[in-house]
Amino acid sequence: MPPAPHLAVDSITLTHNQGGGYTVEVTVRNQSGIPVTYGNNFHVTVYVDPAQPPTYANIPTITADIEWGVQGSWFGAGESHPLEVSIYARECTSRIRLRCTTPAGVG
Repeated sequence: MPPAPHLAVDSITLTHNQGGGYTVEVTVRNQSGIPVTYGNNFHVTVYVDPAQPPTYANIPTITADIEWGVQGSWFGAGESHPLEVSIYARECTSRIRLRCTTPAGVG
């Protein structure tokens, strides 16, 4: 197989906001020496305390709590990009899971 981009989550920060809700910040990094191909856009999804862990097979059946549309061009070789959103949700005392998924047919 030829070398390919390799995305990893560098950090997840969950901060309680004054007045309620949370700020979720996720930093995703391409830890490969190969950039993500221009136009190869994808989603980063966050699941807060999911009943079942998200997998490639069950993604269509679970609803993400947060979903970011991400541009592949943000992730050159070794580059990272922060994603941030404020949410109003129940108190989070358990698991947060993230997935980077590419739409079908994108090469």
